[in-house]
Amino acid sequence: MSVLRDIESRIPGTADDGYMTLLNNELENWSAEDRSLFVNESKFALGLYHEYGEKAGDPTLCEQKVMERFAEEEAARKRAGGAH
Repeated sequence: MSVLRDIESRIPGTADDGYMTLLNNELENWSAEDRSLFVNESKFALGLYHEYGEKAGDPTLCEQKVMERFAEEEAARKRAGGAH
């Protein structure tokens, strides 16, 4: 699982501005390396909309593309113990 999906899976969806507070609270518990990887994976995932349109919103497609792009970083993360 990518750090993007791992972090997002820990945060409940909310229709108000509370999401950013929840996200920031969650990110505080993660290592600097994982936070940086989360930012990079998030940027990449947003860029998928340019290539795939609304299909980029499919969690399975997004996870597949993120894992393909960040395979080396994710492998290093898993070797280091996985997460926060």
